[in-house]
Amino acid sequence: MNVEILKELLKIESAECTICEKGEKILEEFEYYDLGEYDMILMDVQMPVVNGLEATRRIRESARDDLR
Repeated sequence: MNVEILKELLKIESAECTICEKGEKILEEFEYYDLGEYDMILMDVQMPVVNGLEATRRIRESARDDLR
């Protein structure tokens, strides 16, 4: 429910969002995204498979400079 509320609030501000329900999906998404496609990451720490803290750690350790 919180995700849907946040999505609607962002839409009011003309912001688009990508919702990933599992941490591993976030990691896949960022592996293939185009530079400049995302401006911000909002992470839930209680996601299944790979939690938000672990996903954040992996993103920061990425070889891609734009993800650090």
